Amino acid sequence: QRITVNDEWTLYGNVKERLRNINLRNEESILESMLPLVREVEKRGGYAPGHMDRILKDVDFLAKNFLRSEKEVQKIKRAALLCNLGLLSVPPEILLKEGPLSEDEMRLIREYPIRSAEMIRDISFLAPLGRDILYHHEHYDGKGYPQGLSGEEIPIGSRLICAAETYEALISPRPYRQQALLKKEALEILKKESGRQLDPVVVTHF
Repeated sequence: QRITVNDEWTLYGNVKERLRNINLRNEESILESMLPLVREVEKRGGYAPGHMDRILKDVDFLAKNFLRSEKEVQKIKRAALLCNLGLLSVPPEILLKEGPLSEDEMRLIREYPIRSAEMIRDISFLAPLGRDILYHHEHYDGKGYPQGLSGEEIPIGSRLICAAETYEALISPRPYRQQALLKKEALEILKKESGRQLDPVVVTHF
């Protein structure tokens, strides 16, 4: 039986689609295997169940306002999911400390985004998340960490994650502030941080 060019292209397309699906399943399997680490970070930080789920929901909403494709939205959500893995390098007693942190303790905190980026660097499909993870604690006014970037020097993904994490921290009990804020109070604080910690346009969308 004669095989036409169209048949060959159909076969090529089918094989390509099957390989893409296999790759996607592999990616999801790797992410699934990392979820216990994400939950451990939540536990060490003293967060209530659902903490990361709420952040991902907010990041998803924000990303769809700023990004053009579902692939870009997925990339930012994955960065948000994995951005705090570096906290596993910080002793729990520091994460749960009620009083001010010492200079050495603060150094460990400021270095953890670097550790988070290092943890995913050698996983090929996660490596592109590195910048969004590394800079998610940079502040719009340049007073964040680890590099003191400001304004649009900070990747948009990092700015979105920063806003979502800030809001979630405000409405959750923390060791240094046992009383969680009401949602309305938290939103007012986000407005006050517009142009300082947070991107003003992101705050407006939030």
